[in-house]
Amino acid sequence: MNTDHPLKNHGHRLAINPDGTQSCFLCNCAGFEGEIDFDCPAPESERYEFDIRYTPAPVTTLQLDTFTRAYIECALWSSMDDDCTPLDANYSADDIAPDTLQKMADDCAKFQSENDIAGYGDDHAGHDFWLTRNRHGCGFWEEDHGTPEQCALLDAAAKAFGTFDLYIEDNRQIHGS
Repeated sequence: MNTDHPLKNHGHRLAINPDGTQSCFLCNCAGFEGEIDFDCPAPESERYEFDIRYTPAPVTTLQLDTFTRAYIECALWSSMDDDCTPLDANYSADDIAPDTLQKMADDCAKFQSENDIAGYGDDHAGHDFWLTRNRHGCGFWEEDHGTPEQCALLDAAAKAFGTFDLYIEDNRQIHGS
C-alpha cells in the first residue's frame, strides 16, 4: 500500500483493519487502495466525504511474536531507571510508549527477515538480539544455541543495528533512543 497517497473517501466511512486492510464500516466493502470510487449502499444521511491519510494502527503487545516478546522482556530486564532499578521491577511492555514499541517491533521484524535464526529458538534469538546490539557482554557470540557460523553472522547483524537505550519520561512511559 502506498502510505503517502491521500485517500479520498467518496461516501464511505473508512476503517483501517488490524491487518492493515481498509474497508467501509457501513457497508463492509473492502480491498480498495487509492481513490475510492464505488457506491456505498449506506443511507445517504450516514454518508459524508472526507480526506484521510493512511496511518497504520499502533502495535500492541498482544500482536508481538515470540522473538519480539523475548527482545522486549530482555530490554526491560537489562535496562535501569534513574535509581538503578531494573525496569522490569516496576514496568512492563504495556508501559512502553507506542512509538518506541513500534520501533522495537520494526527492528525485530527487520532482523528476523534479514537473518536465519532457524534452529536458534525465537525466544533465545530475541533475547540475544537485545543483548548483542547493546553490547552487554553476552549474546549471539556465546554460541550456546546456534552453530558457530550462525552465531557469528547473527552477532555481526545485531551489532549493525547499533545500540538502543530505554529511559523513563515524566509521563512514566518508557521511551527509546
